[in-house]
Amino acid sequence: MDERGTTGRFIAFEGIDGSGKTTTAAHLVGLLRRSGVPVTLVAHNSTDVGPRVVSQYVAELVSLKQRTHSFDYASLGAVHWALIRASYYALVDRFVVGPALERGEVTVADGWYHKFVARVTAAGHADDPEAVRSIFAPVRTPDTVLLLDTAPEVAADRKKDINDAEYGPARRGEGSRSVFARYQRQVRSELLRMADPRAWQVIPTAELDPARVAAACLDALRGQGLWAEGSRVR
Repeated sequence: MDERGTTGRFIAFEGIDGSGKTTTAAHLVGLLRRSGVPVTLVAHNSTDVGPRVVSQYVAELVSLKQRTHSFDYASLGAVHWALIRASYYALVDRFVVGPALERGEVTVADGWYHKFVARVTAAGHADDPEAVRSIFAPVRTPDTVLLLDTAPEVAADRKKDINDAEYGPARRGEGSRSVFARYQRQVRSELLRMADPRAWQVIPTAELDPARVAAACLDALRGQGLWAEGSRVR
């Protein structure tokens, strides 16, 4: 049971763009469900959140988030974009994550807010990175963060489409896969810097297919005592 009185466990994936968060989360959820573990998957940018009116409101927030792909979003300031994202995650927490945890379910998110903080810090858009981080303070902190540590060059090869925000300050006009890799290398460094003091589980993904990465994640969770070896999860 956590400090909010819930009995489930909240697991979030983090990693650079193209690290395989969505695919690995789906594999991990499949492992858990096939083993009879009650689990909820929270998909990145999902708008299926609670009652219809709430889902419609969340869809508007997602649309605002995605405006960063269409113009020089840095001109509005990192705090502005952090507030929009914090609003989105607060609603996902209130209407999806929190209720699932109260039901005693394992809740797996294929991304949370940490990559955004790493991005704006790496891009130099945040005059005060700590002020940006503090905006997310009211949002639920995952019980476990699984950081998929992927080489940016590998991520660049995986990505079929790269949106403007994933290039960093260069934007699409100057973008290439080498520009993407250079920016993501900075984002990766920021995520790794976050990992140690927060006791994140860093999962190297080199030369592993998604199923093996998910198996490595499950081993890391077992190492935290969540599921013992030989339990129903296999």
